[in-house]
Amino acid sequence: MTETAQSFGTAESEGAPEADPVAGAALAFKVALGQEEASEPAVNDGGKEGSEIPDPVRDDEEKDDDEKDDERAEDAGVDDVDEAEEAGEGEEPEPQPLPLPASWPDDKAGLWADLPPEAQAFIAARDGQMNAALNAKFQEAANLRKAHEAELGEAQASRARYAEAVDQVLSLVVPQPPPRSMLDPNSSDYDPNAYHYRKAVHEDTIAFLNSHAAQRRELAAQEQSQRFEAIEGATRDAFISAVPEAADQAKAPAVFEALRDYAVALGTPADIFQTPTTALEWHVLWKAREYDRLQSAKARISGAARPEPRKAQPPVRPGVAIPKSAIELTRFKGAMERLRNEGSVEAGAAAFKHLMKRKPS
Repeated sequence: MTETAQSFGTAESEGAPEADPVAGAALAFKVALGQEEASEPAVNDGGKEGSEIPDPVRDDEEKDDDEKDDERAEDAGVDDVDEAEEAGEGEEPEPQPLPLPASWPDDKAGLWADLPPEAQAFIAARDGQMNAALNAKFQEAANLRKAHEAELGEAQASRARYAEAVDQVLSLVVPQPPPRSMLDPNSSDYDPNAYHYRKAVHEDTIAFLNSHAAQRRELAAQEQSQRFEAIEGATRDAFISAVPEAADQAKAPAVFEALRDYAVALGTPADIFQTPTTALEWHVLWKAREYDRLQSAKARISGAARPEPRKAQPPVRPGVAIPKSAIELTRFKGAMERLRNEGSVEAGAAAFKHLMKRKPS
């Protein structure tokens, strides 16, 4: 019976065309019984590959296995998630306290430490933003100041070049006064009308040049005054802080007179103080005088004889009388030390005196 089935199946598989559904079903049944192995995929659906003949038994078993695997995977996934959450909660690092911002005073360190980490982080971030914005404004102001100073320097240079050019041109066009011979009837260049005309032109030109020179001197004085006021305003407070007597109307004359005398003693011409002197110059002069005073005092102290240090005395405890022998021993040691240091007759006599006192004992 088995041979008949095998031969029948073989004959049908060999004789049946590939598109025969009956032969495909028989082959699938034999494979399910374990009589044959499916070496090649079954073909149906009009001879097109890729459409396997389903096996109901195997499909049900595989479906059950897949469902069991899914259930085990879900259970394992839930356990893994719970374990991961527990591990994550245990390993989450605590936020470290931030350092005290630079804008906070040191006496507020305790208040800063009491703030929660979130508040510290927010305040530190805002403090950094404020510092960055403030630095940007400072940089912008510095750039504007540099640009303004550059414009002022260029304007002053242009004004100086213009003044020099004007002086050169005027020096070339200064007319010469007419000769007196133009008024002499016996002279060959006698021409009174031309003389008076040239004289008037010469006088007008000289007056214009004098007016221009006066304007130049006035502009120079204004520039010098502006420069003096700028330096004075920037350095006056520091000078008054170092020398408060300079702001006192009663003491200020003596202070400035002493500083002038010091500068003249160093070789400075006395007429230099006829022009206005800035607070910066007075301050530097005062610092130089104070430095010389300190150096001279230091030299005097280093050259003076220093007293010898006192010898160490034996400790005295309160309520305990010092033995007379200990006192005599201390005095004897002091006399011998004096004799070694001085070597004088008086030191020798003192040491001999103490030695004689100790000999009978």
